[in-house]
Amino acid sequence: MTARFCRSVAVIAAVWLLTFVSATAQPRVEPARVLFAPQPAYPPQAWSARVEGDVRFRAMLRADGMVESVEILAVPEANLGFEEAVKTAVSGWQFQPATLNGVATGSEYTGSLRFELRLPGEAILSASSRRTWDAVLAMVRELGLRVQRADPLHQILVASGKYDPKKLLSSTELKLPASSIDGLITLHVMVARDLEPARIAIGAEFDILSAKGRQLRMIRRYGNDDIVSLLLSRLAARMKVTMEPLSANVEQRAQQARALMPPNLTDPCSVVPAKLLTREELSRATRPLQRVSSVAATYPSDQSALRREGTIFFAAELTEHGTIVNPQNTIHADDSGQFVLAAQMAARLWRFRPPVNDACPARTLINITQRFVLPK
Repeated sequence: MTARFCRSVAVIAAVWLLTFVSATAQPRVEPARVLFAPQPAYPPQAWSARVEGDVRFRAMLRADGMVESVEILAVPEANLGFEEAVKTAVSGWQFQPATLNGVATGSEYTGSLRFELRLPGEAILSASSRRTWDAVLAMVRELGLRVQRADPLHQILVASGKYDPKKLLSSTELKLPASSIDGLITLHVMVARDLEPARIAIGAEFDILSAKGRQLRMIRRYGNDDIVSLLLSRLAARMKVTMEPLSANVEQRAQQARALMPPNLTDPCSVVPAKLLTREELSRATRPLQRVSSVAATYPSDQSALRREGTIFFAAELTEHGTIVNPQNTIHADDSGQFVLAAQMAARLWRFRPPVNDACPARTLINITQRFVLPK
């Protein structure tokens, strides 16, 4: 066999092997990733029945990352509103689409949402409210954020700055799109001034600059529970105190206050369940209800592109420390779930000074209106 013939056989064998490998190679599949996942409001029926637990669902996704349909697989208890709440919320989620050999494709996403009777982003600490406020200011300075508002009277803080993953969480931990270029974080913090021990509420807005080809787009995410949980844990560790997620149940909040009250503090109001005022009782309160901080809802980009406007009406319970519990859309003046979700996420960052009844901060029911109006 000549050297030339051997080389020819080798070339033919190599070509055949390449063809065989290409024909039998497994397709490269990248699953869809969640980019924007506003959480559902707690169903009123389930809230009243004090039922909590996980809801499992399956979502069918389009090749553009939008949700086509949602199927409920399991609920803690049927006919309490869990099904509709999850379908409405997940229908508004946005995904980085799945890819097959590098090409975006439709896919299936199975997940679960946990409903817990606690207040998202809120905690109670075994420390005074003043000491907690001072610790919050110091922590924000260490993060390198620029303080936009520091109100010592109401203990309200708004601070923002470039997101630094070395000081918080990486983009992978935050489940950001691989195309993310930059991020801006804004923190909304309130330390309740009228109750001891300290009750704190932290909310976060995250603006993500994402590149897709030559196009740049800004994505806003509310909630950001991972960041908030990290900040609450760091605050407790910094202060060397005990921290617990704040219960959504008013009786349990009073129990938490009794258990975590430092020896040098007393508060006869926080250790008993706060009263829920009627409209008539609210009109006679010794201190009226006062809104001290609010956040405008972000206009949903798809509704803006369609030149749609809307008005969303919410009813919610206001806690005795000034945060909103479980805002519910009451009048369906607009059919867009995108408007409802945007308004709902923004309303959770609103802060109030609650009314006072019989010398103690009280709870009450409030109505909120959010309008989405296009610039003229």
